[in-house]
Amino acid sequence: MRLTHKSLYVCWLTAQMHARTCGYWYTVTSGSMAHTAFVTLEGLERWARERGLVLPVLSEPGDGESIGGEYRTESHTVLEQFGQIVGEWTRTLSNGDYVDAIISHDDDGVRTVHTLNPNVKTRRVFDYVESRNLMG
Repeated sequence: MRLTHKSLYVCWLTAQMHARTCGYWYTVTSGSMAHTAFVTLEGLERWARERGLVLPVLSEPGDGESIGGEYRTESHTVLEQFGQIVGEWTRTLSNGDYVDAIISHDDDGVRTVHTLNPNVKTRRVFDYVESRNLMG
């Protein structure tokens, strides 16, 4: 299944807001729904760069702005087809686990983050703490 993610919004949390999270300083929402969150600015910037998104300049905690661009996600059920996708390999969260992801640059200029479906028993799952530290 392929989903398009657009109209994303990033917020730099205040210390009071941060205290109510699992250590996050930056949140990304889509409409009124949580989309993803980051402990570090570097992690947020990496995520946006991989997906071809343009982050706004946030000048102080409590600021929030729209993110420029859009990206897609697609879940695959056949390991062999997944391995033939041309793109950059990275890690991403899927169903609560950090797993392999391949980011393709599609003909229309939008990037797609490909993962294996959680029902694929052979998909590689990375150590959560190591991956969270790596990905921010």
